[in-house]
Amino acid sequence: MPQGPPDGGSFYRCEAETRAQPYMPGMTELSRQGLFTAKLLQSEPGPPSKGNNAWTVQILDSAGVPVDGMTMKATPFMPDHAHGTGVKAVVTPTGSDGTYQITPLYLFMAGYWEVTLNLTSGTTRDDVVFPVCISG
Repeated sequence: MPQGPPDGGSFYRCEAETRAQPYMPGMTELSRQGLFTAKLLQSEPGPPSKGNNAWTVQILDSAGVPVDGMTMKATPFMPDHAHGTGVKAVVTPTGSDGTYQITPLYLFMAGYWEVTLNLTSGTTRDDVVFPVCISG
């Protein structure tokens, strides 16, 4: 169980949060159906923190080939509090190699977050979830 106040207050500590993946550039998550792999290439700030964040992600298909031209929606959600954020993240392709910029990714309070990427490439759809913890 996470340490800190249950309201996600200013003393939330992520050391005991077992659901989150520790941040490191290049961290990967497999999509729910195994159709895509998402790599979090970079987070500004890094690691992610309270407030506005900017993520650069790369999407690969099941063969490891970068996927350009897909539609992506990024949705941050705090399952412990059953809420998301009112700030809509904008996803922008960065050119090639299946990379996309997500900004602002607004993680407005400390605690455990799940950032879901809804991925669509042609008729192929899948979701990938990045479990992150925001200290504060």
